Amino acid sequence: MTKIDVDDQVYEALKKLAEPFVDSPNTVLRRLLGLDETATQTLAGSSQMESAPRMRAQAGGVRSKQFVEEVLAQEFGRDFNRRGRFVYMLESKNRQVYFQNFNAAYDNAWYRIVAAARQELENSKKETFICLTVPATGEYYLIPFEDIKSQIERCQWERPDLEVNVDRLRSYWRELKWDISSYKKTLNALSGSQASTAADKQ
Repeated sequence: MTKIDVDDQVYEALKKLAEPFVDSPNTVLRRLLGLDETATQTLAGSSQMESAPRMRAQAGGVRSKQFVEEVLAQEFGRDFNRRGRFVYMLESKNRQVYFQNFNAAYDNAWYRIVAAARQELENSKKETFICLTVPATGEYYLIPFEDIKSQIERCQWERPDLEVNVDRLRSYWRELKWDISSYKKTLNALSGSQASTAADKQ
């Protein structure tokens, strides 16, 4: 796979065209260029960098919804319900967790916390977290929202939307100039029928 550099303006334009939780810069460009799925599969098959988890994710083996459910179970238990209009903002009696999912095993994981979601967490009376997941590799960063607020103040981030570009090799949140390796975790295993589904896809 060939890597290219783009300037900041092009990168921002690509992000505006991206479908949340689904797109990477590559998939946005493929859509704009009218490249078909067959070409995508050929490119993926030819890459020596493909990992088994990523291949399973592309085949539907580890879906974001499954991954979110298992992370909640591993960290807090399963007594969570959706809150408001955000699909992956979930709450229990004492906690509120907002998930952002990037289901591809690229070196850079790309998320955006929009102003409305950020405000929802700001106003919560519960213990709040943002969880940045990479289901394709079984990794996630579970970060208390209070820690994020402190880093925002230190970096003087002033935009209402919170951009999140994580260098996965270094666990480094670029926009906030922040080493988040201490928040990095790995999902132990998919449980029950989900584990069987993932195994069948291998």
